[in-house]
Amino acid sequence: MVSTGNEHAAWVTSDGSVWTWGGGTHSEMGISIPTGGHGAIEMCPLLLYRPDVFCPAAVMVACGSDFTLVLTEVGGVWSCGRGCTGESGLNNWEGLSVLTQIHPARFGGLDDDGSPVVQIGMIAVGSSHSMSVGNGGGRLWTWGKNNCGQLGHSSVNTDTDLCTLTEINLTTFNNIGVTTVATDPVEFVDGGADFTMMVTVSGAVWGCGNCCHGELGLGIVRMHNVLQRVTGHELLGEGGARTVACGAFYTLIVTHSNVVWSCGYIGNPVRGRMKVPICLSGNHFDNVGVMVTGAGCLHSAAVTTQGCVYTWGDAEHDEPHGLGFYSTHCTTPHKRFSKMRCVRSASAPGMQRRLRMHWLLPWDSMNALAVLLATHL
Repeated sequence: MVSTGNEHAAWVTSDGSVWTWGGGTHSEMGISIPTGGHGAIEMCPLLLYRPDVFCPAAVMVACGSDFTLVLTEVGGVWSCGRGCTGESGLNNWEGLSVLTQIHPARFGGLDDDGSPVVQIGMIAVGSSHSMSVGNGGGRLWTWGKNNCGQLGHSSVNTDTDLCTLTEINLTTFNNIGVTTVATDPVEFVDGGADFTMMVTVSGAVWGCGNCCHGELGLGIVRMHNVLQRVTGHELLGEGGARTVACGAFYTLIVTHSNVVWSCGYIGNPVRGRMKVPICLSGNHFDNVGVMVTGAGCLHSAAVTTQGCVYTWGDAEHDEPHGLGFYSTHCTTPHKRFSKMRCVRSASAPGMQRRLRMHWLLPWDSMNALAVLLATHL
């Protein structure tokens, strides 16, 4: 898998190693920065995590704005990079210049034999906050920046950041009576600039944090420091949501029927803020179902069930490179036969405004399986 942050990126290889490259201003690549230094820029991948040294293989990596989390096959969570808003998860406000494990006892304690009570199965990050899911989705921890309530703790002021891993009580938050996370475990979680979204086993979508751009899809523009149920099968169809992808100010939802929904700014093909989820027409993808999406700062990508990649979005700098093809004006789908394994698009610089999705890169060797976009500000 591949993950991208503000200036750096990382991938996990098949042998369980983690490699990083890009900018390392805050040691997010696990490279120590001298006092007064300006950080490092690595054009080639550097080895961050070696399974033959750390023992368990890595299975997941998540890049925040200026920090990195790694998850191992035995549920260990490791961290490096910036920590001034508590995103490192090590109970302090300091950054980490080397990859350091968060003690397993902080995720629910240890058994009498010293083994962790909770098995962490997923990690995710926003710009400056972090999340972990354990025990088959039955337990959820958040930590880091909380300026808009993105940590989902009703007992914590929205201007109070947390450097301590804090568990969300999944039995005590607002819902509309259709399902509750207490009986519907968390299956997927992701974070945007200052909000958090998750999907439960039943296909329900929940969110908390900033909603001034409509990114939570709740229809109202205000912050929520408690998880709110956004929607489920009643709107999204049979099975509900399968995954979510959070951009800086918007959310993409992929359903079990391979349909894409969008809310916020600017994850939809029509420029503007959408306060509730809207369905993206299948015509945008030549009536082929979508398997997975990626959300960047102001641009998006989707992989269809046939392994083809579409991109769309907005530009901050008039350079039409970030969407994978060179064109300054194109308001209808630009189709190219595409088969590839994985694609990762650049962040906000280099993106040209688009009103429709587009095919990407004429490669014939293999089908796309995923997309990853630089998300964080």
